[in-house]
Amino acid sequence: MERSELMIKRIFAEEGELPEIAKMRVQEAYDQIYEQVRAQNARDDHNEANEKYQAVIRRNGKGLLKVACFVLACMLALGGTAYAVNLILGRYERMKNMDQKEKEQIRELTQSGGNLVYEPSRAWSAEELARKNKLQVAYKNDEIFPEGALKIVRLGEEYSKDEVCLIDEEDGKEDVLWLPERTLTDEEILEIIEYEEKIAYISYENRRALYAEENPWEQRMESMTDEEVDFYYLAYWMGAVEMNGSFSRAGKSDLKGDVVLTEEEKKLYLRMMDEYLEKNRIPERTTPLPVIEMPSDFDGSEIMLCRYNSCFYFPDRVLTEEDFLEVIDFQKRAEYSFRRIRDEIEIGKRKDWPSLPNDQSKEPEIYEEKAFSEAAKNGRETTIEYARVGDVVLFGSYEQDGNLANGKEEIAWFVLDQDGDMLTLLSREVLDGHRFDSNLDEPVSWADCELRGWLQESFYKNAFSAKEQASIEPVLLKNEYGEDTQDKVWLLSKKEYYNYFAIDPNADCTASVGNNQKKKKTYFERFLGRLHTEPWLLAKPTEAALQAGVSVDQGEYGTLERWFEVDFSICKGSTCWWLRSSSPEYGPHAPLGHTVLSLTETSASKNALGGIRPVIRIRK
Repeated sequence: MERSELMIKRIFAEEGELPEIAKMRVQEAYDQIYEQVRAQNARDDHNEANEKYQAVIRRNGKGLLKVACFVLACMLALGGTAYAVNLILGRYERMKNMDQKEKEQIRELTQSGGNLVYEPSRAWSAEELARKNKLQVAYKNDEIFPEGALKIVRLGEEYSKDEVCLIDEEDGKEDVLWLPERTLTDEEILEIIEYEEKIAYISYENRRALYAEENPWEQRMESMTDEEVDFYYLAYWMGAVEMNGSFSRAGKSDLKGDVVLTEEEKKLYLRMMDEYLEKNRIPERTTPLPVIEMPSDFDGSEIMLCRYNSCFYFPDRVLTEEDFLEVIDFQKRAEYSFRRIRDEIEIGKRKDWPSLPNDQSKEPEIYEEKAFSEAAKNGRETTIEYARVGDVVLFGSYEQDGNLANGKEEIAWFVLDQDGDMLTLLSREVLDGHRFDSNLDEPVSWADCELRGWLQESFYKNAFSAKEQASIEPVLLKNEYGEDTQDKVWLLSKKEYYNYFAIDPNADCTASVGNNQKKKKTYFERFLGRLHTEPWLLAKPTEAALQAGVSVDQGEYGTLERWFEVDFSICKGSTCWWLRSSSPEYGPHAPLGHTVLSLTETSASKNALGGIRPVIRIRK
């Protein structure tokens, strides 16, 4: 007990050095710590003492720092050192609170031995790798940490062949991670994981210092608060157009290829960029440029950034040096903010990317699995008279083989749904290519888009005879944006796409979430696995659609295949296809049905060509 009492005294003496996180986490640690205290002492005569601990811990919130010390001390006294510290410190705090000697040691190793990519002494077993993946997730979620640290062995030092250690080879040689010829324990794997985390953290510190040294303008950015960083990220990087930082003035936009800046203004912009980056010249303005949500919000009074298309809107006048400095400063702050958020997520300082309040409050998609996804597994080619959900039927004709001389080919349809003698059909192939709309300035609803008009007139009259047209029933569509419509030919909505293809957006659509590679890999593995048993999840274009300009997936995912260790080859030859759920959420875009990389969350410019998979309802 003497050792424990000394530890308690030392902790109380150093209470002022406890990290800020201790104050935040002590409340949630109370009950968990007390329960473990009781469990650990169930066989001892300390129950009365534990009740006293409980009384102290459960007092009001005054003096939280002392209580945090007391809680930690109780655990130290009862042998729960690592457990107690883990409750107080998270992954980021553990890295941040490394002592300077250890930081310098890791810097020295990474510079001399290059152990960012060390060589293991033997291959990891499949079982060890599986455990490492699970432990790594738990580690990054602040759920579990090692009790000890990975041993570092300098060149010439002796070490046991039965213990895990990192051998510093020095002299520019690659370091060796020594793995004994036995199964690694969870503790040993956790020590390796934490050492890799330390390397990443030191690399992050080195990178920040290097950026600040090489770029004078970055030194000013370091003083930005988290709130400012979030503001610039959400203002600049949340637009529906991938071309960030475009310019617009007097109805012209460089997104359309228009000339927005005069030759003199282009030269001035480049000169101001040089003075900002090289001479640290900054704008006089101390507040950020105004941010508007939609192009229609621009009143022409001053330069504004539009969040919806990441475009800078200029007043209709000659632009000055100060104007360009303000734009450049906004762009560079946004660039810095993106990199800082990305790095802070990587080292555990942030949990995820910031999001707009309306995104945070948005209700999740309602998912109602339809029978088609399961029925299609037993689907057959049959006639309309005997068709049921999941079957393939022939109805109408359309040019598909690209050879006009031999006439049109019959259209194959999936039976998506059935209501009495009414069948809802979706074309099996992508039959053609068409733009959604030519308007690039404002969102266009399904009711008003050019694609809907083309389907109702050109496609309808081309694909179906008078007799077939008589079998087609118009349908009243409830649209997410704009007016409801009554259509003879239409496209699936995003919700219908989810439902018919049994895709739960709350579980499956994670490929684009916060750049989280673990989530992406899980998504790819799950979805690619489905493709082998449900090939209808991918759509192939007809030869005529290819001739019309529809692009196909080339199946070339070398980098992604290496990153996520999954095989994308099954996607080769498939293409995306339009859905009708356009809305202001997508800006000048509309959602597409998927290839494996664009599960309806990918959008394409309304002026771009997208695949067409029409939907009709017919009576048997």
